[in-house]
Amino acid sequence: MGSLRQQKEDAKVEEMIKDLLKFVVRAFFSSPYILVLDCILFHSVLAEEDISHLLGLKRPDIRSLCSKLIEERLLSSHSQPEFQAGTKGVRRYYYFVKYPEAIDAIKWKVHQLVTKLKLDLQENSKPQGYLCTTCHTKYSQLDAVSLLNYDRTQFICSLCDEPLIEDDSNKLSQVKQQNLSRLMVQLEPIITYLKKIDDSKVEENTFELALTKLIPPQNNTQAYYRADLQAQANAVNGILNNSNSRKAGTNSQATLHVNITTASDERAQKELQIKQYEEKMKHNALPEWHEQSTIGKSLGHLRDEE
Repeated sequence: MGSLRQQKEDAKVEEMIKDLLKFVVRAFFSSPYILVLDCILFHSVLAEEDISHLLGLKRPDIRSLCSKLIEERLLSSHSQPEFQAGTKGVRRYYYFVKYPEAIDAIKWKVHQLVTKLKLDLQENSKPQGYLCTTCHTKYSQLDAVSLLNYDRTQFICSLCDEPLIEDDSNKLSQVKQQNLSRLMVQLEPIITYLKKIDDSKVEENTFELALTKLIPPQNNTQAYYRADLQAQANAVNGILNNSNSRKAGTNSQATLHVNITTASDERAQKELQIKQYEEKMKHNALPEWHEQSTIGKSLGHLRDEE
């Protein structure tokens, strides 16, 4: 009962994380990024060519979109060599989300945005008397008095000899304050999500774990969607066929067992089988007295006596 309750709690936390990621990508990214992340969140993990197939975009475009999301740490990638019978091996790229890493990245971005805007607001809210439009040097009203040029009846910058204008920092600070307020309103849902997630236990989502939650993207996919590289190598030798195994796995719950042996192992196994067969034949052989006819011998003795 406790295990079932924990599974429900983990599923609830995972859905909350997915909602957070969907909100973030819609708030700060354009439509193509939204589509890519939504696809990956729905299927748990996707190969590059399958994302291309689902969205109808070229693979270079998909790789560019995913690279940007990886750079922002909202997405993670996994690459591995895969083989198919009669073809050269290819390196296939898979994309999934590492939840703790994505959450930490969102926290850092929110902190950076708010801190930068607050610092900018503080710098521009300092009362200044005059401003040089060329070098942007600010002067207090007291300093500007000594810079008055009586001939030009203007305050002149001491650095670039350009006229000073009245500093309107108050107006600028009001605009920045409005921007900060607007940003906090936009970030409020994200902060709410983060607070709820902080109160919960977030499990790591590795490539192997993501595969266990996979929703297959298409029936004719060429991707293996497994981390067992030995099974992939067997497919080259015809032991395991990707499409056939996928169909078998869809239609039944049977377990596929693969035995891997070398040539020397096979010879030893054949010799052992021959030896076991010979011993079995000896064990089941008829006794010597049973092979000879008692009747024939009796008749022979009768003839000798005659």
